Amino acid sequence: MKRMVFLALSLLLFLTGCNWNPNHEYHAQREDIDGTNLMESGTRKNSFYEEDLQDEDYNTNQNPNFIDLTEDRPDIGDDQDKFREVIELKSEFKPGAVFINGANAYVTVHTDKSYSNKDRKKEEKKLYETLQKAMPRYHIRVTIHDND
Repeated sequence: MKRMVFLALSLLLFLTGCNWNPNHEYHAQREDIDGTNLMESGTRKNSFYEEDLQDEDYNTNQNPNFIDLTEDRPDIGDDQDKFREVIELKSEFKPGAVFINGANAYVTVHTDKSYSNKDRKKEEKKLYETLQKAMPRYHIRVTIHDND
């Protein structure tokens, strides 16, 4: 019997001790929706998101591992234009289709001249070396087509 009374009292003491509050109120942490009060500093009136994102000097391109989000960011079309620009520097060639698939670039070049297979391979090699200097990050495959 003494054990049962002792067990009941210790259980009652344990349960009331966990929920004891002298004011009978719950004091939650001061925080707005989404925790914006926690982001405020001592003297600033606005939080980081309201003030700093509106600032002209805010730059999202600080980490090179993140995607560039500016409007003038380079893309595959710029690389294709660069291939075409290099081909146009050679007066006898006209750029054709340029396809980029991952690290591979497939460049088609048109010419008005007629080449033998040996001469065509030689011209493709010269053009390949020129394009490789301009865009070294790609594995380039050059094909010359006659307009005959």
